[in-house]
Amino acid sequence: SNKKYHLGDKPRSTSHIIFGLGENKSQALASVSSLKIHEYAFVKRSNGEYSYSILADRTITKNPKDGKEVECMVFVTSPEGHSKIIKRKYWADMVCLVKDTCLD
Repeated sequence: SNKKYHLGDKPRSTSHIIFGLGENKSQALASVSSLKIHEYAFVKRSNGEYSYSILADRTITKNPKDGKEVECMVFVTSPEGHSKIIKRKYWADMVCLVKDTCLD
């Protein structure tokens, strides 16, 4: 059987996800921050489910309210090319790393 994931797949087991270590936001943020372009992660969708996604880009946008720069990650979340832009303040809550062991 092919254990590999395809874009948009839901995690087949919680053991495939490195969760955001709930109580340790700074550690979760650090691990998510280390993602590189074209690396994979599970991204929380608006319906609360996670999808296997690829990091397509990192961008800096300006907050229209105060003009401050905001770091964002752009993920492609489906084979059809749907994308989701996640601001840095949500990274620890919405992005989970993939455990290497699930891709063996």
